[in-house]
This record gives sequence, structure tokens and C-alpha cells, in this order.
Amino acid sequence: MSNMKKIIIIISTLCAIKAMAQQDAQYSLYMYNALNVNPAYAGSTPGMTANLLYRYQWLGIEGAPKTLAANVNMRYGHEKLGTGITVVNDRIGLFNRNQIQLAQSYQLRMEKWILSFGLQGYLEQSSGAFANAQFSAMGTQDALFSNNISTTTINFGTGIYAYNNNFWIGYSMPHILKQQMSKETV
Repeated sequence: MSNMKKIIIIISTLCAIKAMAQQDAQYSLYMYNALNVNPAYAGSTPGMTANLLYRYQWLGIEGAPKTLAANVNMRYGHEKLGTGITVVNDRIGLFNRNQIQLAQSYQLRMEKWILSFGLQGYLEQSSGAFANAQFSAMGTQDALFSNNISTTTINFGTGIYAYNNNFWIGYSMPHILKQQMSKETV
């Protein structure tokens, strides 16, 4: 089969698939911010650990992404339980999102590995300031963009995290429930 036919088949297949996406806060160094991604990470380090992250992408561009995230987690209960809390503010363009997440993990200690299972719940407040949108010089305004929207949702996540002194691997699903911005006006 020629390369052109393969490309056409791939493009046709991709066009037929219904794609859905989520826009989470972007981080550059996930390995230093694992609790934001995987609830099983809570309590994986001895003592109490805290992180503070600020990311300002595309400096100087109006509406550029800005993310502020803070989290703290600790291990307790004879080294078997971990709890973490995360607070996130993520802004991009007309959209603003605030989250508070609570993660709980259970650590299963094996001979050479520690296997951690985690659950999280979070509350999220999202808003779109469409009334603040700037339009072209033509002076027209679309009625769909005349109102702001806001929604508050809850969601849950789960994860697994295996680690030792030399290696770590994890898998998580931070959003179990489907979310959608509402059409309510503010």
C-alpha cells in the first residue's frame, strides 16, 4: 500500500472518531507536582511535603495562561495512609477556574516496592467572562457573547502509584465524571 493511501486511511479514521478533551492546568515539571495529577501520590514522601507553583506562559500577551497551584501532603497511620490538599487557580483568556482537591491514599508496603492507591474529590468553580470579550473594529457584537457564564461542579479521581528508591510509575484518572460549562448567566 502506498504512503498516500496510508495517510488517507489515517485521516479518515481520525475524522470518524468523536473526540472529547479537557483543559487542565498546564505544568512544566510534573515530577515535582505529582499530587495535582495522581491522588495516590499523597503521603509517598516521609514527613510533610508542600509545593507552590506559579506559571505565567507567553509573557506579555494579554489573556496568556497563568496558573497558581499549592499543595501539601503527609503520611501518617503507621506509614500506611496519606492525605493531601491542593488549591489551584488557572486563568486563560476569558476563562478562570478555581479548584480545591482533597486526596486520600493507602500505601501497601511490599518487599521491594510500595504500592499506593488513591482517591480524590474536588470542588471546581469555573467562569467565562464573555461580556468582556473584545471584538473587531467592525463594531458588531454576537449575542452569544453578551453574557458571562459560571458553574460549580464536583468531581472525583483515582490513581495508583508504585515506587521504590530507584524507580516510580503511576497511572491516574483525575476526572471520573464528565463536565461541561453551563449556560447559566452570572
